[in-house]
Amino acid sequence: KQNFKWLAMKLSLKSLLRKFLNWRFATVFIVTFLASQGLFAYVLVSKYSCSGESCFSNEGKQRHLSPESLSKVHGRTGEDSHGFMQEAPKNKVFGPIEASKLKYSKENESKIDLSSHKLNFSCSIQEKAPLSAIKRAKSYKCKEEIGELYCKIQKGNVYPQALPNSCPNDNALKSEYIGCFEDIRESRILSKEGVKLLKNSPSACIDFCVQTGHSFAGVEYGNECFCGDTSPSANLRRETFGCNMTCAGTNSSTCGGYLRVEVYSTGIVPKKSAVTDLPQLAETRQAKIAFLLSLNGRSARQVRRLLKVIYRPHHFYYIHVDARQDYLFREMLKLEGKLPNLKVARKRLSTIWGGASLLKMLLRSFAEALNFEWDFILNLSESDFPVKSVERLSDFLGANMGKNFVKSHGWNTAEFMKKQGLDRTFYECDQHMWRIGSRKLPRGIKFDGGSDWVVLHRSYVEFLVNGNSELVEGLKVLYNYTLLPAESFFHVVLLNSKFCSAYVDSNLRLTHWKRSQGCQCQYKHVVDWCGCSPMVFRIEDYGKIDGLRERQIYFARKFEGFISQTAITKLEAELVTSPVNSTSLNSYWENAYHYQDLHPSPNQAMMTLAQATIDMASLLLSLDGQCAVEASSVLELTHYFSDDNYHGSLIMFKTSSHDTLEVKIQPIREYVKKEPLGRLINLRVGPDYDVKERVFRNPSLSLGALSDFYIEHKWTPSDSAANVTFYWLDPGGAIALNEILLVEANSTEKVLWTKKKFSEDLEPGSWTLLASVDNTLLGYIEFPVFPDLSLQRMPHRKQKEEFLQESPKVVQDFVASRPPFIDAPSTKLLASSLFKKYYSIQDVCLVDYPRLRNCFKKLPRCGDTNWSSVSPDPKSEFP
Repeated sequence: KQNFKWLAMKLSLKSLLRKFLNWRFATVFIVTFLASQGLFAYVLVSKYSCSGESCFSNEGKQRHLSPESLSKVHGRTGEDSHGFMQEAPKNKVFGPIEASKLKYSKENESKIDLSSHKLNFSCSIQEKAPLSAIKRAKSYKCKEEIGELYCKIQKGNVYPQALPNSCPNDNALKSEYIGCFEDIRESRILSKEGVKLLKNSPSACIDFCVQTGHSFAGVEYGNECFCGDTSPSANLRRETFGCNMTCAGTNSSTCGGYLRVEVYSTGIVPKKSAVTDLPQLAETRQAKIAFLLSLNGRSARQVRRLLKVIYRPHHFYYIHVDARQDYLFREMLKLEGKLPNLKVARKRLSTIWGGASLLKMLLRSFAEALNFEWDFILNLSESDFPVKSVERLSDFLGANMGKNFVKSHGWNTAEFMKKQGLDRTFYECDQHMWRIGSRKLPRGIKFDGGSDWVVLHRSYVEFLVNGNSELVEGLKVLYNYTLLPAESFFHVVLLNSKFCSAYVDSNLRLTHWKRSQGCQCQYKHVVDWCGCSPMVFRIEDYGKIDGLRERQIYFARKFEGFISQTAITKLEAELVTSPVNSTSLNSYWENAYHYQDLHPSPNQAMMTLAQATIDMASLLLSLDGQCAVEASSVLELTHYFSDDNYHGSLIMFKTSSHDTLEVKIQPIREYVKKEPLGRLINLRVGPDYDVKERVFRNPSLSLGALSDFYIEHKWTPSDSAANVTFYWLDPGGAIALNEILLVEANSTEKVLWTKKKFSEDLEPGSWTLLASVDNTLLGYIEFPVFPDLSLQRMPHRKQKEEFLQESPKVVQDFVASRPPFIDAPSTKLLASSLFKKYYSIQDVCLVDYPRLRNCFKKLPRCGDTNWSSVSPDPKSEFP
């Protein structure tokens, strides 16, 4: 304090203002000053708010404060608080976990004129979050729904204020005063949770500790609230005059003092995982299982392979396919017609990541499944695969009748709730989860959560679907506006109902986390929050599965043939008594387009590539054979993999003579390294980059004028950082965009990625990406941007002389050394020219050939090849 007084006296006002112009200095000055005055609580939060079970898995505990960190206290004047105390927003009544203020982007801060959108709401909307959501929503209907929901919440017409807890608790002890106790910096007597509340009071703190599921609540230093499960030692009891500090939220109560905490009982019995029993073969009957498969994507072969391993005639199988996936839905309907105990849902939802629609889908599927006989239901996705036999799972569940298996986050509940966004209202529309603002959670119940992969007993499912209890109905309302609702809904109902003693902290499966790659906010295009996702098992990760033999783990995730077919093959060989042995064992095909699809809409660039492919194949066949071949239409496009490597894309097409052929193509891309000793090892450009798995989900690398462009660049180790300039050159050699990226020093090889969305449609043609440091060219890669074939003529291009003289020397030298680009008079000719430069035809085969069988006697039948999409694939043939 003396130092700050001396500083204020020494510096003139003019000098202070000049210093404060530097925002870094200002930030440090203010924080330090407030800390010295006891007005600033140290807040430890992650760099990004994140959601998803990945944030809370046992492997991720190091990211969050352990209970021991509660002992980290500082000094006398207000520093007596632990590391993750959160300051509640001013002028707000205390509510559950109102602990941190959201940091809004500049986009969120911008004001919008609702009248310009012809929107009139029943209340005045001034908060940033709903205004931002209304501005960004695409449809008028979505904008209107967001605004009306916000107004209803402001009027108190949406959320229940309190809900009943019917789990056996000692309600007689709720709010019972235990006494005044001495607190210890190094070892807090209530060490489970902690929060700093501007509206603190004994009742507010008790509500907080009830919601986080703890037996004791303690108020300290006026505005601090602690929770714990162990009664304080009698040796630490002190006279009440030491607990004489007025509460921050009310003058009528005291809230402890300096290192003095007033402790109250909450009446809550802490959650306790039920003990599971091992099956006794002579006594235990096998449980009948309902497998609920919630499917998305196009991996029909992987789904059939999964079903082939888990299918038994006496179990039940219910399949929900995302409403946007026509191809997979048709493939599953084929199975329903052959298997009496397999049903495919007709009422389908678009289950976006984190959306409220996922919980709606699960509850609706549970209700449908109750029409069939089973004891337990468990949900799976196309990315799950068993690690033990279905018989062993059935035996285990038979020995644990009545229990419910849900995986908890395993750490600090208050932090989980904040990270999960449970204290925020979200609304799903336009296939997006919009953040609308803060909210207060219902009093009287405890919250929990973790994973949305569950194994539930029939009696509990009947309670969820048909119980009509105040608890369930109230929570359905709450979770209709909650991010990632399935990750906590089943936990919360379970822990606050008569089924709480049947809670088991496990979901019987292993999830593969790699936080450095899985938590990169990759879902921001569908949700106003940062999310994490588990990794796909590769063959090099198989050691994690080997350690599961003696554990009660029955499934693992994620598996994808697109990424690693060999990992699935190795696991399947351990489960199946007569494993499939064929030439296609390590091959995988995934459909990317089918002519019958309405949803999703076909990718324009991929369709241009497919059309250019069949035109070129028809031309070559006509020149090579005895018959003229005229391509009529594209039927399917499939990506082909072998031994975990991409081996080309397959285009099946029909000719004007009603013959069907399939052609295999491979993209040609070459990174040209110009600096032999440069750090840049490789450079790739393409669409649909999976930042988590570091693969292009469209391996044909077909780009169009409206595509999102991704750069993947790989660097050697280096002790120094480098500012790398990337130049995007259009077909004429003009700089369409340039950007400078900092490549930091690194001790190992590093793979980085960058996403580019151009402000206007790109000119189709042959593009180039240059990488340079200090005007020295490191390397470059050329790639095609395909035209839209619905447009006939090409746009006008500026002459090279108009822009070349304005370019940096490294660009001028490069463009001058390149051959001139030849203009194509039509989009079809340009597409053909780009195909010849950037793709090669590797194989052609005959699928159905009523006319061409005599014209091309040397062409193989597709069923006789090892690469065609109609090649034999026994491992995925089911039933």
